[in-house]
Amino acid sequence: MLSSVFKHRILFFSVLALIVVGESLTSAQTTDFTYQGNLVDNAIPANGNYDFEFRLFAVSTDGTPIGTRTRLNVPVTNGGFTVRLDFLPAEFNGAERFLEIAVKPAGSPNPFTMLSPRQQLTYAPYSFHSLNAETADTATTATTATNATQLGGVAANQYVLTGDSRLSDARNPLPGSVSYIQSRTTQQPGIINFNISGDGTLGGTLSANTVIATAQYNIGNNRVLSVEGTENLFAGLNAGLSNTGIRNSFFGRGAGFENTAGGENSFFGFRAGNTNDIGNNNTAIGANADVGSGNLTNATAIGANAQVSTSNTMVLGTSSINVLVPGSLSVGSSSTMLKRIITVTATLNFPLVAEGSFSNFVVLVPGAELTDVVMIGVPPEAQDVRLIYTGHVTANGTVVLRVNCVSNDADPPAATFRIVVIGF
Repeated sequence: MLSSVFKHRILFFSVLALIVVGESLTSAQTTDFTYQGNLVDNAIPANGNYDFEFRLFAVSTDGTPIGTRTRLNVPVTNGGFTVRLDFLPAEFNGAERFLEIAVKPAGSPNPFTMLSPRQQLTYAPYSFHSLNAETADTATTATTATNATQLGGVAANQYVLTGDSRLSDARNPLPGSVSYIQSRTTQQPGIINFNISGDGTLGGTLSANTVIATAQYNIGNNRVLSVEGTENLFAGLNAGLSNTGIRNSFFGRGAGFENTAGGENSFFGFRAGNTNDIGNNNTAIGANADVGSGNLTNATAIGANAQVSTSNTMVLGTSSINVLVPGSLSVGSSSTMLKRIITVTATLNFPLVAEGSFSNFVVLVPGAELTDVVMIGVPPEAQDVRLIYTGHVTANGTVVLRVNCVSNDADPPAATFRIVVIGF
């Protein structure tokens, strides 16, 4: 078995220098260096031919090899052997280097036996003669050195001296010429056209008759105005941010935020129409006015928080809002004109009503007039086949809600009723 005991020796710098100089006179410069060592096999100096593998590392243990060189059929006599290693100059960058050696009998099918520890390389491998130094060795004057008569590849006589008159005499375009963009407090005279590529930062106020942007306008890093896509207009932070549809108009922060392929929608207000995705021809006006699902058609929600849940439907406001029509409202194709619709709620607790009798409650409904029609919304807990609920306006602003008992006595429970007054 091969022992891991190695004695290593690398030529002293002065000796290597003599070798390198001698080679430079007769042949092309190389980066080889000589490595000599003693190999002991089972405590006996080895004799015979061996295969060696040399690995160069930046650390004494572990790590990844920087380079690997294999030398086969190396003669070993009384333990001594000599090899030439040709690691590249780039592999010696001035940092520490360690050599790891593995060995096996020449031609053996067995794997290499790794010897340890790694051996640190010093001095000699770092004394490689520069491959370009021969030019300087033969230079008798500086004029024969590469680039000595040039600066960055440009002939020295092509540079302008500081005293050259061309640095100070007036040349076109002269100061004040319209060929310059001038820094002034008033508008520069003449028609000045300029074209600047890249990014820029303006610290003050920009004034112009017409400003043309290719895609959008930003405040800070936020898009606030855009016409992206086909015939779209988006105004407000994140308005229409995901849009791929056409002919949409979204105004307000987050308006139409979820809209993708939906087209010809109009959303106005904070997060208006935010749920719409692929729906078409929808309208939402007011903060958080929205559609109930993302694929409705011809749905309209008007008023803050108004929600429309079905296609071809218009919703005005919410359940807590009274809708007043100061003028006339035509419904359908008839000539009937609606003047007002007033909705109120009232919690009532009717007493026991005997069969064939009734009980009344008076409810104040501001805006109700004597000619108006009253509709009663009866909650489920107050519904009873024995009871009939009606209502009518007895005076301006006053509605009487009546319950009639048609069979057997009935005791209606306390409940909240919806009263709708319609004026024609």
